[in-house]
Amino acid sequence: MKLADIEPNPKQPRKDFDQDKLQELADNIKQVGLKQPLIVRPLKDGKKYQLVDGERRYRACKLIPLEDVPVEVREDIKTEEDAALQSYIINDQRQNYSPQDKEAYIYHLKEVTKLSTRKLAAKLGVHHSAIDHYLEAYRFRQKLPAYLVGTLPLTFSMLKQTAGIKDDNLRITMLQALHDKRIKADAYEIALVANTLWKLPREAWEAYFRKLMTLEELEEYLIKNPKYMHDYEKKFEESGLDKKLKEGKITEEEYYAHPLNNQIPVLVPTEKSSELLTKEEKEHIVSAADLIKEDRTGIVYIQNPDTLKIHKFTWDIEKERQANWCQIKKNREEMTEKHGLLKVEAMVEWGMACEDGVIQATEDIEDLDLRMRTIELVIDYRFAKWVDKAFKANNDAEDEEDTIMDLKTEQMNKK
Repeated sequence: MKLADIEPNPKQPRKDFDQDKLQELADNIKQVGLKQPLIVRPLKDGKKYQLVDGERRYRACKLIPLEDVPVEVREDIKTEEDAALQSYIINDQRQNYSPQDKEAYIYHLKEVTKLSTRKLAAKLGVHHSAIDHYLEAYRFRQKLPAYLVGTLPLTFSMLKQTAGIKDDNLRITMLQALHDKRIKADAYEIALVANTLWKLPREAWEAYFRKLMTLEELEEYLIKNPKYMHDYEKKFEESGLDKKLKEGKITEEEYYAHPLNNQIPVLVPTEKSSELLTKEEKEHIVSAADLIKEDRTGIVYIQNPDTLKIHKFTWDIEKERQANWCQIKKNREEMTEKHGLLKVEAMVEWGMACEDGVIQATEDIEDLDLRMRTIELVIDYRFAKWVDKAFKANNDAEDEEDTIMDLKTEQMNKK
């Protein structure tokens, strides 16, 4: 039959064809000919034929191009519904479907035949729950970002376990985590995680699924702390302490001795590490972390606070670490004097994250802005823990010093 007399099916559910593989097939057909005929059905005008099966071979023949092709004419296939069913059955028997192709074919069949799920399942010889799954998977796949459409499998169990997640973006992230085995495939755990993460920004999801922060840490830092600070600031404002001090109604001693001025925050740093470093400094450290992963070297410290040069030493040479420790200590003291303790500790925290692999754990995040926000969240939390620990230790030391002074004063008075 003349290739020009064959029309492709305009409702062909498969839309994406690998051009390199099509060209490879065309070259093969050019060498040995088309061994497997195209399956076609006659159209009502009696002149043209519609392709039922063999879309890839048809496209490859057009690439050559061939004038005549072998065909099998199916007179028994009269309607679009029959053509769609036969096309699906032939390809299914050959196991010629990718998961997304199968989902698209089932959806196409449902649309063309207008059959109920149960009747369509009976025609295809499968259980109706399988049809329901393919239809749901097809509809949900349309919501996926382009880079996941052909790579993320949407199995029956994965869709069922995440069905209760209303936020599509969170559900997609959860499905990725299940596929990558970053979370246990347990309905209770999935529900528990989703119930916390939906309240939090995207970077918190990434931090959790990459095991950089636990749910408890995320709740403490992003939910409990802001609430605590809001309530604390409200109480402080209502107390009128600042106004009383300004008007001379209380002394400075009374002001600082007030319980509200001695409450230790849950976990609130004076400043975030990500705000202490410039955008260029942070990007430089992230680049250095990626380089460290590539060449497998890297004890990290910051030598020059102005340019933030990252120096790397081989992991397994302990002597080299020890030999450079004096210089590191000296540089750190100079930096503290010049830039202040918080700035230096923020640099150290980012350097530690670089060495510990925290930054490298985010390298597969496609959105670069989201990647940086995730890194900032994790390091800011670690920095907050350091500030919190240092603050409490300092308070304990001051209390201990005050107690010693009181005891000494008491002893002197006795004498």
